[in-house]
Amino acid sequence: MAYIAAILASLVVAVTLTPALSYFAFVRNASAPQERSWLHTLKARYAGALQAVLKAPFIPFLFTALLLLGALFAAWQMPRAFLPRSTSAP
Repeated sequence: MAYIAAILASLVVAVTLTPALSYFAFVRNASAPQERSWLHTLKARYAGALQAVLKAPFIPFLFTALLLLGALFAAWQMPRAFLPRSTSAP
C-alpha cells in the first residue's frame, strides 16, 4: 500500500509541480522567451562550477568514492535480520 501511495504522490508532483515551476521560470512573452534574472544567475553559477570540475575532475571522483565507501561501511554496520527478534513467547 505504501508503494502505491508513493507512486501516486510522484505522479501528482510530476503533473502539477513540474509545470508550475516551468511556468514561473520563464517570462510570459510570446515574441521571445526570456529567462528570469534568478534563473540566469543560477545558470552562471552552474557554468562556473562545471568549469571548476572540468579543470580538476579528480576531486569530484575522489569525493564520490569516499561517499561510496562511507555508504558501504554504513550498510555493513546495519543489522541483517529482516525482522527483529521477538521478546514475547509465541
